[in-house]
Amino acid sequence: MKNNAVVAFLVLLGFSLNPGACMSAEPAVKTIALANAGAVTPAVLESIRSFAEKELRVPVRTLDVPKATGTNLTDQARLMAKIRGTTDVCLIVLVNLEKETGMHPVVDRTNEVAVINIKAMSDNDEKKQTARLERQVMRSAAFLLGVPHCPDPFCVLRDYPSVVELDKMGMNMCPPSLQAFQQAANKKGLGSIAPKTPAAMKKP
Repeated sequence: MKNNAVVAFLVLLGFSLNPGACMSAEPAVKTIALANAGAVTPAVLESIRSFAEKELRVPVRTLDVPKATGTNLTDQARLMAKIRGTTDVCLIVLVNLEKETGMHPVVDRTNEVAVINIKAMSDNDEKKQTARLERQVMRSAAFLLGVPHCPDPFCVLRDYPSVVELDKMGMNMCPPSLQAFQQAANKKGLGSIAPKTPAAMKKP
């Protein structure tokens, strides 16, 4: 009996010193990860992250990874899938591949990774280049979650045949596309971030 009393006392003492020991752990916050594979500066990366989080209304985190050295975006998507964290619903990677000229991101829904090549988005005007990348991150996030292209001329999810047309489209999603994204994000466990201002489409 004495031994049982001692054990019970020690258990109670442990809980008193560590109250969290008797509580279930809080679930980890799920996010969309935005990785920089040596493609942009930290300031530009944060600008894109902040824009995406505000417009998508879900948590977006950034991380730096080794500079991409391959020549094929599809191979890069498969390789980058290995760095996706356990709480990352999907991963979007910015790379700078000199020999890859494709202007469309590679979206690999199987591995939940999208790769955007900054080479195809480059421009002497840094503001214009950043806006192109912001659009591509919005598009990549939507397509990774299964939201389709949109015919609305101002929706960021409309198709485009050239970078010039990419510049003409809006910066965010039309209401139906945004609703579809939010529903898909909710199913994936992404927490919602309330907008600070009323939702409205922004023309380029």
